[in-house]
Amino acid sequence: MKSPEELIDGCRNFKREAQEALYRKFAAKLFGVCISYSPNREMASDILHDSFVKIFTRFRDFDSRNNLEDWIRKVVVQTSVDHLRKTNSLRFAEIDQPAMEVEAAKTAPVQGAEKDLGWIVDKLPPGARTIFNLYTLEGYNHTEIADMLQISEQTSESQFSRARKIIQVLVGKYYSGK
Repeated sequence: MKSPEELIDGCRNFKREAQEALYRKFAAKLFGVCISYSPNREMASDILHDSFVKIFTRFRDFDSRNNLEDWIRKVVVQTSVDHLRKTNSLRFAEIDQPAMEVEAAKTAPVQGAEKDLGWIVDKLPPGARTIFNLYTLEGYNHTEIADMLQISEQTSESQFSRARKIIQVLVGKYYSGK
C-alpha cells in the first residue's frame, strides 16, 4: 500500500494485503493499549485479536475525515472494556481499603520499569485501573465511563479518586526508596 488512502480503501474492500499492512502498522502500539487494560499478556493478545476482527469487519463505518489511528484506538479501548465486563474482571478498589495501598507499596518495580512508571498503574485493582486509564489516557469523562462500564457516575469518580490516592502512595514509596 502506497498511501493512507489506499490502505483505507483496501481495508474497506477486505483486501488481505491492506489488512495485513494495517495490522503491521498498528499492532505493537495497540498491544500496549490492550496491556494497559488487561491483567495479563494472554488476555491482551485475545483483546488485540478481537479488536482487529472488529476493525476489519466495521471498516466501512470509518469516516475518512477522522483520524484512522484515533478510530482504531477507540475500537481497541471499547473491545478491552467489553472483554473486562464479559469476563467479570472489573474488581473495584474498596473505599475503606488502606491495607491495599500498603501492600501495593511493598511491591518493587520489575527490572527496567523504573524508567516507565506504568508498573504503578498496573498495581491498581482492575476496575480502578480501567477507570484511571479511560479518564487520563483516553480522555473520557465520568459520565461516559459510567455508561461504558455500566456503573454509576459516582462509582467512576470515587474509583478514579481511589486510584489517584494509591498512585500517590506508590510514587511516594518508590521515590523515598522504602
